[in-house]
Amino acid sequence: MVQNISSLVQKGGEAVMANVEWLFIDRASRAAINPGDFVSAEAGGLPIYQVVDIADGRVWVRDEATHRDHILPVDHLRWRMLQPHALAH
Repeated sequence: MVQNISSLVQKGGEAVMANVEWLFIDRASRAAINPGDFVSAEAGGLPIYQVVDIADGRVWVRDEATHRDHILPVDHLRWRMLQPHALAH
């Protein structure tokens, strides 16, 4: 399932609204999250994270707004951004 949602994203250090397509991460179909992907718990929701690494059912992510790193359960992230260029600086 893809949703096209106006999302608050970071561009050039500023928060701006952008039209972004989000893909639901369906665990049953093994939809992949890969390093470099932009993900969120909610489509269009904050925070938006960039995936740094994945191991043992956990994801190392970097918050795009605060640049802080976090370790989260992979099941916590349910949406993947299809247009990462929306975050281009």
